Amino acid sequence: MGRAGPAGPVGDVGPAGPAGVPGIRGEFGQKGDKGDPGERGPIGAVGPQGQMGLMGKDGPAGPIGPRGEPGIIGKDGSAGRDGANGLTIIGPVGPAGPRGEVGLRGERGLPGMVGRDGKTGPAGSVGARGEKGERGEKGDQGLPGIVGKDGRDGLVGPIGPSGPKGEQGPMGRVTHVKHYSAGAVSYALELVSHKGATWQATKDTSREPGDNGDWILIARAGQDGRSFVVRGTYDPATQYRDMDVVVNNGASFVCLKDEPGACPGEDWQMIARQGQRGVAGEKGDRGERGLQGEPGVTIRSWSIDRKSYVATPVLTDGTLGPTLALGGLFEQFQTDQ
Repeated sequence: MGRAGPAGPVGDVGPAGPAGVPGIRGEFGQKGDKGDPGERGPIGAVGPQGQMGLMGKDGPAGPIGPRGEPGIIGKDGSAGRDGANGLTIIGPVGPAGPRGEVGLRGERGLPGMVGRDGKTGPAGSVGARGEKGERGEKGDQGLPGIVGKDGRDGLVGPIGPSGPKGEQGPMGRVTHVKHYSAGAVSYALELVSHKGATWQATKDTSREPGDNGDWILIARAGQDGRSFVVRGTYDPATQYRDMDVVVNNGASFVCLKDEPGACPGEDWQMIARQGQRGVAGEKGDRGERGLQGEPGVTIRSWSIDRKSYVATPVLTDGTLGPTLALGGLFEQFQTDQ
């Protein structure tokens, strides 16, 4: 936007003229044509306030003129002197000046030159590492000190050196398991089999293997596992045992003890029952209507053979249907009369 020029000096206000005598109010004349605006005259003195006239109608808006070219920005004028304190008349606000064109952006300056790095000095040489010295030999163990007196005269002699380690003995072997024989002597660590269990003697003994202190239990034979025994439909007169399975009123029950009570009951555990009808699902959406089928074949007429009393249907597709022999019916009719 262009820069506005400096304001000019404010002129002195002239003396006020004499007040005129109010004239007789004339009749309103017809509104004349709007004339061309004349040149702006000098500002006159402020006269007496007249009567307010009728407000005229707004005239039609004139066409918007073309945008003028931006004017040249003038130089700043010299500052004017301060005027006398008088009556200030505010003139009409002038039209806004046109917006100046945006100036071109200046070119970017070139980057400055980067200074050079200084020269790196030479690295110092690493000194050679000295060789590791040999480890000295271990000195002899000193003699033990003299033990003080313990109430007896005399000195305790030095402790003698430890004797050499003996050779490792042969690996021990576990004895074979043998069957226990009544009255036979079993020696310590022997293994015997007796009444489905394996025992090891803790000492020489002739006692029978058992929990008597002379034997240690190594392993005991387990019991055979039990499974369900299906006994069919439940019968109150039948004796049942633990793990028996019966069917009663559409369900299966397993017996929990020997000689149980009535089934069902606390001595029975239900393991399965007959399924029940599930809850009906929600009604599905109605399916789309199918295509219309082709028309079926019907009887169009009958072909009558009067000599043999035979009627043959003629179908709508032009074919003949199965014949009807009516002779026998007529003969029966005559007979029944």
